[in-house]
Amino acid sequence: DGRQDVEPARVQRVEHRANETRAAGKPVRADDDPEVFKKRLAVYKAETAPVFPYYRRQGKTRMINGLMPVDDVTRQIEAALAAPPKRRSWFWRLFFG
Repeated sequence: DGRQDVEPARVQRVEHRANETRAAGKPVRADDDPEVFKKRLAVYKAETAPVFPYYRRQGKTRMINGLMPVDDVTRQIEAALAAPPKRRSWFWRLFFG
């Protein structure tokens, strides 16, 4: 899986966000703890990742760039929810799904 090499960067990003929040004198969210994040990632891999291809083949997923500013992510989510689900043709499902 090519995603394993990005995991340390994701954990570092969580650590950085927690450190910035602490430095600003604000409370750190419980899920911004690196160990909590690692557990959430493990649960994702075990429970969500295995079923994702099934729903993607049915055209029931949308890709959202969660690294963008919150307002941009919110707009992407709202647009994805407002759009009708993509229907894949029987031909596409047969050969590519």
